[in-house]
Amino acid sequence: MSEYCVTMTSKPSFPLKTVAVAFSSATISATCSTCLFQPFDLIKTRLQTAANMKRLAYIAAPSNAPTSMMGTMVYVIRNESYRGLWKGTTPSMFRSVPSIALYFTTLHSMASLIGKKTSDLSVAESFSIGLAARSCVGIGFLPFTVIKARYESGIFEYRGVMKAILSIWKTEGGRGLYGGLTATLLRDAPFSGLYLAFYIQGKRLMNSCKLHNLEYLRIWFIITVQC
Repeated sequence: MSEYCVTMTSKPSFPLKTVAVAFSSATISATCSTCLFQPFDLIKTRLQTAANMKRLAYIAAPSNAPTSMMGTMVYVIRNESYRGLWKGTTPSMFRSVPSIALYFTTLHSMASLIGKKTSDLSVAESFSIGLAARSCVGIGFLPFTVIKARYESGIFEYRGVMKAILSIWKTEGGRGLYGGLTATLLRDAPFSGLYLAFYIQGKRLMNSCKLHNLEYLRIWFIITVQC
């Protein structure tokens, strides 16, 4: 959830200091979350890929291919060692770190354009800004998302991110690098808009109430789950 949190500013202007703080915070957050949760991302991709292969019969899936999360984790460790769980980390970093930093910066920039602090945005404004910012980032970094998914699938063997981009461009053209663009935007853009709206309104609600620490954390958890 850290990918969608918003740093609140005290001025509606858009000082360089605010940009630097947002950028550095997003970079650290993206790096930590990507490295920590990459195994689960890989397992998700493997399960989805195996299901699609069996249903569409593109490739003959191994008869012993696991169909559960734990089974897939054990299968990867046995056949690719523990390092296999972090396959695709490099393209994930290429995608997550700059895209989250750009997302943060775009949110602050759009809020400043309408002369407001991020914390003062209305529901409609926060939804619109979150949707627009995620759309911009999604379009710009989709090629890295495609490469990341291919790395994690275990089907494609690329030797480096840039070589993967060139290989896809030569064999499939721009369509290959932007495959799934519509589906990605339909999933990510509305989610980001709703999350930002819930986040800002929930934070505003909690700031207006005098809460003890435990109560504050409990309500914050509920808002996060709702998002």
